[in-house]
Amino acid sequence: MMQSDFRAVVRLLPVFVVVAEVGQVTTAAAVLGMPQPTVSRALSRLGVLLGTPVVEREGRGITLTAAGRALLPFAQEGVAALERGVDTVTRSGLVGHGTVGMSFQTLLGETVVPALIRRFRDRFPGVRFELSQGSRQKALDDFEAGRCSVALVASPPEVTGGSSTVLYDEPLVVAVHRSHPAAGSGSVSVESLAAGGHDDLIVLKT
Repeated sequence: MMQSDFRAVVRLLPVFVVVAEVGQVTTAAAVLGMPQPTVSRALSRLGVLLGTPVVEREGRGITLTAAGRALLPFAQEGVAALERGVDTVTRSGLVGHGTVGMSFQTLLGETVVPALIRRFRDRFPGVRFELSQGSRQKALDDFEAGRCSVALVASPPEVTGGSSTVLYDEPLVVAVHRSHPAAGSGSVSVESLAAGGHDDLIVLKT
């Protein structure tokens, strides 16, 4: 297994452990605070990475396959070890040090990312950032592959092995010629623009 695949497996293990322990995707999603489809995709992705399914449907719930039963004790042990590690760091006063990998869309790099880093460092000045920029898909690919801890993208994504949070909303602005029917209207819907049929839209590629 490639190192990137192994990292992806590790990210999915907490989801697998909770699903295995509660026996239902819906309940597991509630426990994890994740959308049910995201949990289902995480289980499917884990099976793909391992080359064999780890769960199968049984009535309204799920049951572990032979591979899932073999994996479970190791996954539980690993998750428990991580929880102990996090608890140790939290109690030791070491929070506020280390390195955060962040991958972001280029369009967010001019103002948003610097502002976020400044505010974060006001609280945790000892934290370093490793930054990578590119397209929206590149940022999501970096996150899925474990090459970064945080991905900043426009439009909330569906992520596997993690969760997404909306940081802020940004208005969408349409610029038209003063002779355009929509000029001076104050607001315009996408549907009305599309209904025109003759306007060439110039948009920022993400």
